[in-house]
This record gives sequence, structure tokens and C-alpha cells, in this order.
Amino acid sequence: MLEIDPISKSSPIAKSAPYSFNYDKEWLAITRAFASINPLNSPIPPDEGESHYRTLIETEEAWIEKNLVEADKMVIPENFETTAPIYDPSVGLHPSEHPKEYTSPQTVAFCKLLGIDNVFDCNEEDREERRLKAPPADSNSSGGRGGGGGRGSGRGFGGRGRGRGRGRGRGYR
Repeated sequence: MLEIDPISKSSPIAKSAPYSFNYDKEWLAITRAFASINPLNSPIPPDEGESHYRTLIETEEAWIEKNLVEADKMVIPENFETTAPIYDPSVGLHPSEHPKEYTSPQTVAFCKLLGIDNVFDCNEEDREERRLKAPPADSNSSGGRGGGGGRGSGRGFGGRGRGRGRGRGRGYR
């Protein structure tokens, strides 16, 4: 394996970069429109139809225009910071217990910008309770390539079809 050492220990991003990334107004409106649906403890709601959702999104798009576009807050901040420990090769890829949850300051700032709740953030007691209720760390691991038993054996036919039909192989006109 090739290993390349960095020339310098850190190379900070220049704050005067000529380019920046901006949020998409419609995407932010969709995020606000669906923010009330908590994926962690709510059943999936019934489909209310496109016209219902279009109205919600248009309402939120007006909010985005007034509160973010006009306030010049559409630039995605360069606010990344490490929140969880970096990968430790001595632990390996399959730890014996579930990893600890960490609050992402970027998600906190994003939710604050949009004026929505951060449903993924919780206190330490709730995190520990979720961790203890989770299935064993190794129960989701089936080995191999996604549990399908390896290449081409998903349906018991060797991955090459069943030979039905005439096909359009060599010499087809």
C-alpha cells in the first residue's frame, strides 16, 4: 500500500477563497415544510397529495426569501469541526458495541438558521437509553457483500438469468 506523508501538518482553507457554496432556496423550503415530521418517533404520515405539499413548500419558500435570501444568509458556512473521535485502526471496522452519538454543531447551526427543531440532538441520558435498546452491534452484520451471498447468487441461478426468451445476442439484426 502506498503511504504519502503530508507536506505540512495542517493546511487551513483560505477564508478569502474566490468561490463559495450557497443553499438552494427550494431545498431549504422543503426542509422547513417537512421538519415537523420526526423520523425517530413518528409513524410515516399518509400521503396528502402533491397540491397539499406544494402549498406548504411555497409558504416556506416565502419565509426563506424574507428571512434568509433578503438577509444575505444563503452562503453555506465553512464551519466544519470534528465532533467524534477519528477512526482508530486498533478498534477495527466492527466494534463490539454501538458507537457513541455526538451532537453535530453544523446541524445545530443549520437548524437554528432555518428555525426548526434538531430532532437528532438529545441529552446524554436519552442517548444512553437508545444505545442500550439497540440490537447487538454485530447483529446487522451478515458478512460478504451485503448478505446476498456474493456475486451473482441472489436468486439461485448463478447470476446469468434462466435462459428464457430468444435474447438479442450475437448476430441479431
